[in-house]
Amino acid sequence: MKTIGIQIDTEVSGQQDLVKLASSLDDLAETLDGELRVQAQASAAALRELAQSQDAIDGFRKLKAESV
Repeated sequence: MKTIGIQIDTEVSGQQDLVKLASSLDDLAETLDGELRVQAQASAAALRELAQSQDAIDGFRKLKAESV
């Protein structure tokens, strides 16, 4: 078995870009097999989790600004 690696360089600028990138990784995962598929799916899930965390941070900042 031959081991290969894939590096993806991308630029994201906001929560919506994170969700789009996660969706793209899910689409890519459907074309892959084995460990690469699993890693692409895990990366997509991590990006979605990051987007949700950013949403929570944004909500906190909004509440903080409104209370001042």
